[in-house]
Amino acid sequence: MSTTEPIRNKWKLEKFRNYYRTVSPNERNYLLIVTGLNTALRISDILSLKWDDVYDCAAHTVKSRIKLKEKKTGKTANIAVNRSLRDAIKNVVSDCSAPDP
Repeated sequence: MSTTEPIRNKWKLEKFRNYYRTVSPNERNYLLIVTGLNTALRISDILSLKWDDVYDCAAHTVKSRIKLKEKKTGKTANIAVNRSLRDAIKNVVSDCSAPDP
């Protein structure tokens, strides 16, 4: 099995982060990238998230923390949602009847 190396160059990281916002606009993919970069969650954990995990439909607000059980380790994670991630979520969610991300 091969290993994956992190992007260490700040310019390359910013280019990667902005690809789905500017070059090939796709809000869903941009949200996945921003979630990964801002939470350090594995892709399997990101893909398991539901709108209820990140958005409070009754209050129409993004939750301040994401709580989930990590698939690989089984540990419970309680992750703060920063401004960058909050903004990305707000750009995607239009109403609570939207399909899960």
